[in-house]
Amino acid sequence: MSTQGGNTQGGWGNTQGGNTQGRGGGNTQGGNTQGGGWGNTQGGNTQGGGGGNTQGGNTQGGGGGNTQGGNSQG
Repeated sequence: MSTQGGNTQGGWGNTQGGNTQGRGGGNTQGGNTQGGGWGNTQGGNTQGGGGGNTQGGNTQGGGGGNTQGGNSQG
């Protein structure tokens, strides 16, 4: 079974990606987060719970704010 987090694109405010937690022997991929303005951009957390693939979300900052990548735990 696959679990994929949603995409989040922001503007002039805060942008935070959703959290994704996998519970079985499938693929788990964190959501992509792209910031488009002067606010904060934080990528979603990704935690894998089984014998599958675990990939953390991508984070791209687009302005004069803070940019933090998502955490990944296999």
